Amino acid sequence: AARRAPIPHASLALFTPARAAIAHARSCFTRRSAAAAGADDESFGAFISYYRNEAGCDARLLKDALSAALNRPVFLDTSNADDIRAIVTRGVRNSDALVLLLTEHVLARPWVLLEVYEALRIGKPIVPVLCEGRGYDFGAAEAHMRDLAGYLERTNPGSAATLRSELAGRGLQFSRLQAALVPSLPQI
Repeated sequence: AARRAPIPHASLALFTPARAAIAHARSCFTRRSAAAAGADDESFGAFISYYRNEAGCDARLLKDALSAALNRPVFLDTSNADDIRAIVTRGVRNSDALVLLLTEHVLARPWVLLEVYEALRIGKPIVPVLCEGRGYDFGAAEAHMRDLAGYLERTNPGSAATLRSELAGRGLQFSRLQAALVPSLPQI
């Protein structure tokens, strides 16, 4: 029988909070029927939102763990989306909850902010998973959200313009996204 390669140590740090997230997920996720999701839409037990450079491997491992624990498919952009815009419309909307992997620069990613904002707008539960040793700072998150445009430009030049453009294409406003995120993200 083939032996599996050992999981790298960095990935092990995720599994302690991930177990808690899975337990919490089981209590707050609701199984949607095919009729509720729409006959042509696939439904997901969860949607994983993350910054690929800081938690890509962890996201894939968590996807497998959550899929097994929930006995449902879990949406992960690398395997479930051909069009990045479909991530927000199809992925978040057709998932029972959003799982947010908290790492140092996750809030500097326009697509993560769009995913979280969509979850807040449509009332999806958000389950945070703190990736230990990955630099997420709850105090800094609040400051970043209060100066969102400035923070985005300092940490990810051009991302504020990308975010504004994507919001405008959906008929949404940057100021409303920021107003929703300021009281929500630091407390997630």
